[in-house]
Amino acid sequence: MSWWQGFLIFLMLSLCVSSEDSMQYDYLKVPASEFVSSINTIVEVIRQVSSILSPFAEFSGDRRLQNAVSDCMDLLDFSSEELSWSASASENPHGA
Repeated sequence: MSWWQGFLIFLMLSLCVSSEDSMQYDYLKVPASEFVSSINTIVEVIRQVSSILSPFAEFSGDRRLQNAVSDCMDLLDFSSEELSWSASASENPHGA
């Protein structure tokens, strides 16, 4: 991660923390439990896709393919983490 990416993440987190008290959770149009269930389903699908892709990361024939699969798996992992965080935040909107 470059320094500017780290800085952007820090800036975004700072903005989120500073505005946490004013956040409203009225934007969900479905019950939180249904939303969290959907997120958990998506996270499970991401894990399944990752397990299917992982053998291709070790593919010894094409370096570009290895890099593309590795990048894809990194993005899937990041997405899974972010979705899990969203599920946790939806279950505990006030950090309780």
